[in-house]
Amino acid sequence: MKRGGRLFGDPAVKPMQRAIIIVAAALLLPTVALTALLLATSFTGEREAVERAAFARTEQIGALVDSRVRSDFAVMRVLSSAATMRAGDWAGAARRAEEVMAITPGWRNVVLTEVVTGREVVNLRGGSPEQSASRATVAPAAGYVSRAGPGCPCVWLHLPAREAGRRYVLSVALDPRVLQDIVRPRAPADGIVAVVDRR
Repeated sequence: MKRGGRLFGDPAVKPMQRAIIIVAAALLLPTVALTALLLATSFTGEREAVERAAFARTEQIGALVDSRVRSDFAVMRVLSSAATMRAGDWAGAARRAEEVMAITPGWRNVVLTEVVTGREVVNLRGGSPEQSASRATVAPAAGYVSRAGPGCPCVWLHLPAREAGRRYVLSVALDPRVLQDIVRPRAPADGIVAVVDRR
């Protein structure tokens, strides 16, 4: 121990010290690299697992929402084929629509519009469907979220109907909370959930 008890201060020890550091670094470098690689792989694996779970949850929610909307369209088909509608008995059709609306959760309004004239022959609550009803003259269509009308915001569902040679569109205003009730329980506890349209 020369120079005040400093062993490594000795010029003869310096090359040995460097050699130890180089050997230690050579031994530690693969361990550090392997640890970094394992951490990166672990984070990538976790990220991919989270993404897979999110996509699976999204597909499940989409399927459930589609199922709900398909069931609403099925009820609308039955309603549009009611004898009162086929006979053009609009007062009777309105009564039947009220009965169906009362037992179908989330329905806020039922409107039957004659396509050619644009005349609403049945409108239970006032407020008219938005413009997307015109798209439904050929196939069922789901419209945008609309704030117009009693009990809204609503998502308008439109179904083409043909009775006695005349073309109609049956429209139902659906409360979006029905859809939120499907989405909310399947969302992560710390997640934000919203039902939005394309606009």
